[in-house]
Amino acid sequence: MKAMELTDISWLLINDNEAYQGILIRRSDEYEVLSKETHEFYEDYNKVVEKYGKIKFKKRPTNKTEIFIAGYPIDVDEAFQIDEEGLSYTKTDNSKIKFAPGYWGLYFSNCYVAAFCPKYSTINKYETLGPFKDRLVMQSELLMANKKI
Repeated sequence: MKAMELTDISWLLINDNEAYQGILIRRSDEYEVLSKETHEFYEDYNKVVEKYGKIKFKKRPTNKTEIFIAGYPIDVDEAFQIDEEGLSYTKTDNSKIKFAPGYWGLYFSNCYVAAFCPKYSTINKYETLGPFKDRLVMQSELLMANKKI
C-alpha cells in the first residue's frame, strides 16, 4: 500500500494495483479512513497497519504557491477588494462579483456538495457548512452531514 501526501495530515491511499483505496486522515493520535464504501476510525497508526498492511508514504509534488485570505485558500494568484474580515474578495480590480475564500459545503437538492471559493452571493443564498481551510476536512464534514440527512 502507498500513501501519497495530500496535506500535512492527510494521504491518498493507493493499493499495489495503483487503484485508489481512500483517504487517510490523522486527527491527533487517531486516524480516519474515508472511502466510497467505508468511514472508519482507528485509535492509532498500528491499527491502520493491521487493516491495510505496511504503508509506504510519498511526499506530494509542490509546484504551485497557494494564496490565502484570513487563513483560507483562494483560487487565484492575486485577490482584490478584500473586505476587512477577509470574508470576500474579487478576482480583478474592477470586478463587482465577490467570492468567498476557502472550501464550503453548499446544500443543494437534499445534500451538501463541495465548493471551492464560491460566489459570495451563493453562500448567502443557500444553507452552508464552512468555510474550511482544508479540502479533506471539508469532505469529511460533508460526508458526516450527508449521512445525517
